[in-house]
Amino acid sequence: MGVPLVRFRSVALLFWVGTALFLLMGSTSDAALSTTSPTMLLHALAKTTYPRTQLPVGYTSAKVGNAGKLAGPSPGHTLLGTVGFAVTGPNADGLVYYSVYPNADDARAIETDPVLDPGMRIVERSVPGFKSPGLTLTVPTTGTNSHGKTVAVTLTVASVAEGNVVAIGATVDQANSHAERPLLQSAVRHLLAIEAKLSAR
Repeated sequence: MGVPLVRFRSVALLFWVGTALFLLMGSTSDAALSTTSPTMLLHALAKTTYPRTQLPVGYTSAKVGNAGKLAGPSPGHTLLGTVGFAVTGPNADGLVYYSVYPNADDARAIETDPVLDPGMRIVERSVPGFKSPGLTLTVPTTGTNSHGKTVAVTLTVASVAEGNVVAIGATVDQANSHAERPLLQSAVRHLLAIEAKLSAR
């Protein structure tokens, strides 16, 4: 039995969805963008190739889509910037996304006390397999099916606070297979590998 494959109309739309998700994640401060370790990590995430070996089984590539700054309605939580990757794989379109903060307290606060946009729904206030503060959310959006029709779809998002970074895995999960979880695990592996390289310098 097959559900017509739903794909986002473009990578740009995919990252618009990612941006909308984390507009709730804090206001950007230009003063914070100095030569600090979090800033170095942000730039390393944006410039480091996402190896295929770090992707879940069945996924073939991760392509960086943006490294912009976001502004949002969460007073007191400074967001340094974001990096997103469009991930090619079996579940329509996948997304790996990072929001980088100056400290771990800000990142944890986003996961423990989120401010959601209309239509977003918290499914779980944790992510199975992770001890760090995390969330599983659903987000309504639109995509294009195999017949070229625009259809309503639901993006399933899993996110955790890892140090001063919120790591995110998301996908249009039509089979309720929790495909967002291996994407999040992949995102955390990639993050830890980059942090290890920076620490070794």
